[in-house]
Amino acid sequence: MKTKVYEPATGTSSFEIIWISQASAEQRAGRAGRIGPGHCYRLYSSQIFSSMKQFSTPDILSRPIDEVVLMLKLYLGNTKLTLFPLPTPPLPQAIEAAERRLIALGALKETVNASGGVSRTITDAGKWMTRVPVPARFARMLLFANQCQLMPYAVILVAALSVPNLFLSQVADTPVSEQEKTFQSNFVQQFVRKASITANEFIIFKEDLYLGDLAVLLGTICCLERYSAQLSGLTPAEPGIIESVGGKTYVSRDPEGALRQLVHRCGVRWNAYKEVKQLRKQLTDILNVIIPDLGLSIDLCLPKPSDFQMIQLRQLFLVGSPCQIAKKLNVSVTGLPGNERRRLRYAYEIPGKQGPVFIDSNSTLARENFPFVAYLELHTTSKPFLRSVCAIDPGWIPFLAPHSYAVSELVLTDNVDTSENKSGNQSTVNEPNNSGNGDDEGTKSAANTSVTSNSVVSLPTPRYDSERDIIVTGAKSIIYIGLGVVPESSAPLFDNQFLDLPSTVLVPINSIAAAQSLGFKESLTWSVRWFTRYLLEGVIFSEFKKWFPLKIKKSISPQIVTVSWGM
Repeated sequence: MKTKVYEPATGTSSFEIIWISQASAEQRAGRAGRIGPGHCYRLYSSQIFSSMKQFSTPDILSRPIDEVVLMLKLYLGNTKLTLFPLPTPPLPQAIEAAERRLIALGALKETVNASGGVSRTITDAGKWMTRVPVPARFARMLLFANQCQLMPYAVILVAALSVPNLFLSQVADTPVSEQEKTFQSNFVQQFVRKASITANEFIIFKEDLYLGDLAVLLGTICCLERYSAQLSGLTPAEPGIIESVGGKTYVSRDPEGALRQLVHRCGVRWNAYKEVKQLRKQLTDILNVIIPDLGLSIDLCLPKPSDFQMIQLRQLFLVGSPCQIAKKLNVSVTGLPGNERRRLRYAYEIPGKQGPVFIDSNSTLARENFPFVAYLELHTTSKPFLRSVCAIDPGWIPFLAPHSYAVSELVLTDNVDTSENKSGNQSTVNEPNNSGNGDDEGTKSAANTSVTSNSVVSLPTPRYDSERDIIVTGAKSIIYIGLGVVPESSAPLFDNQFLDLPSTVLVPINSIAAAQSLGFKESLTWSVRWFTRYLLEGVIFSEFKKWFPLKIKKSISPQIVTVSWGM
């Protein structure tokens, strides 16, 4: 039988054809005598039957157990999960990986007790996430959406991501008319617009392309819901919609049949669309119960998100995927044949995965070169593919995925050499495409080129972030660690155990990563120092500068607070 196999160590899944178990064979043999006496003929030898597993692998051993671990933490508290009498206990590596994913999501909190042991307890966010009947990462996305007033869009996204294979798979032998191909192509392309040579051909929606596959999912469901309202007579119909499904007479007689026909013409599976609608309604009802005064309703004509909301939706996906981030693979121009360079042109790398990975060919980002992307799952067929991909800004990682990165050599003063020499015999760098167009978020498409660089990169010095009300700074080394699972001594070490983040990324001085690098007391001290300096200089509160005594202002500079020997 063909079944989906999940590998806990790497987080990859693949479809494999395996033999059924002996118990399944006996159960299937019983079908021959369901109505009356019958005979079962097995098309394999008794030797093959004896080599089969006695029972099928339980789901707890073949799937991610994040939700199981989170629920047990809710009821068991500090008790170790290995002490819980599960009929089939999962592997310790699977429990460790699940707990680390939940820590990255903010559902669990790791503390060190007096004896030096580590305990992991559920947080208030984790308790809230257990009340929503979706995977933990989707529940975390809904929690973030509630904070950013994105709940209507987040519910649709979660519902669409929860239903596999939303779109119809084209069978090679099935004839499709050119008119149908054009209709389906125009339906999908209206959600993700790409820049063309002549900008007058159509409007360029930059943020739509950055949102990637999520823009297609969100736009598809919103568009079909709008069509549903039009066919039901709730809103005026767009030109050509009613005529495309048989005219007014047929629509008035069978509106559901007309909608089904339209959904199929748009290249969407009817059963999958119905499942998304049901899950959207279920989530709406549950969220209205657990969140007071939410007032969430099902809007069939939901407007398109603004550019700022598009950015927030990308951040929302990063919050739910802190351990699923990929970086553009740097390929050297020299030393590789041309066909190999072409093969790796759109390749990415992920922590702990040997070899390149690729974005699914059906994705809108399959032929784009974004420096960093977040993905829903890693699936392996002939080669590993990333599915449901969205471009992200690496500068968001320290704030939205605080447990998934590490730093060293933080810049703590402004009177030190903050330059980092990137010189070398030949270093590989990413140069953005279309350099004439700026990108404020650093998620511009990058071309894979190799150049000789002797430039000196200046690291950011500590500064006050007024938007987040914290002190941030640069560091000589900022790496993305994902799960951060240290491999066993017998496991092979790969070159990409971690991903280097750009040196321009800013890090909170009082963050978890900074505390691990400096020590909790030291990181807090430097955060207070810089906050005090900017407060005295009037950067944080401009009116405070007037209140500062003039005599002290002339004799002592606030900069002395941040000098290493100043305090």
